[in-house]
Amino acid sequence: MAAQAIDTSALSFDEKMAHVQELEICDFNFLGECMIHIYDNSLNPVATQLCNLLGAMMTDSIIPFLTTHIVVEKITPVLKQTISALHSRAIEGSRDSRQLNDVTRTGSTGPAAAQSFLSIHIVSLEWLKQCLIQEKRLPEDQYRPIVSQVNGISHSS
Repeated sequence: MAAQAIDTSALSFDEKMAHVQELEICDFNFLGECMIHIYDNSLNPVATQLCNLLGAMMTDSIIPFLTTHIVVEKITPVLKQTISALHSRAIEGSRDSRQLNDVTRTGSTGPAAAQSFLSIHIVSLEWLKQCLIQEKRLPEDQYRPIVSQVNGISHSS
């Protein structure tokens, strides 16, 4: 039997999570176009559950030109170094337009392709929570994680 339709706009995060989990088919597909990488293992299983509930696809690693979001608790020097290295490889790869066209499928080359890689959004777990609570995809720039000068130890590669 399907869950009875209720107004979910006034529910708290916990209440909304419980309600969405009871649905047979989730109408909360607000992140259906997002390809998300959960960088901090400490954010699981909540981050994974939210991605699944909101219709996002998940990746095991940061994939240039495909990953749209990275969810982290803090922006650490290790994360910055990882993104910088991936960006450098993306720029080098853009010199071979045939390879780049295969990867991006947009036909863009050079700086335009590198800019495509730079459009990855780095967000906190709160972004996912608020997307569920407000029942829509929210602007990512309001949910940037804090910047840390100290490396965390609970990240995946």
